Amino acid sequence: MLNKELIQKVMESNSISTDELFREAMEGATAIAAVRDVAREEGEVTVISKFCDSCCYLRLLPDPDPYDWFEQNNMKAVCLSMKAVIEGSLGTGETTNIQKPLYCPKLGRELTKKEIEEAATRLKWSQERWIKEVK
Repeated sequence: MLNKELIQKVMESNSISTDELFREAMEGATAIAAVRDVAREEGEVTVISKFCDSCCYLRLLPDPDPYDWFEQNNMKAVCLSMKAVIEGSLGTGETTNIQKPLYCPKLGRELTKKEIEEAATRLKWSQERWIKEVK
């Protein structure tokens, strides 16, 4: 039996519409988002990750390029805890999986001496950018 015929047979036997499937999927996504928002409000990180996505201090702010009319939808990722700009000029598909910087207090690992020096330099630059752009 062909895959198309098998899928059609299963759909007919289950008698569930695509509208119902879509509604159930949206309800599940809404519930997951609500749990994540509560965890962010309480300052908890629900998953230890190398990305900033699950952190309650991450905010995405507009970061339009004043010299390029085409890139007006860019965003910048900022850390409210460290008062620093993590990354700027993020396009639409680049706003997820933002890696934690070395100066992140929730990095989850010890730094080497070289990394500590680099983190101090990056933090200083990021905080200067915060003062110039965010405040």
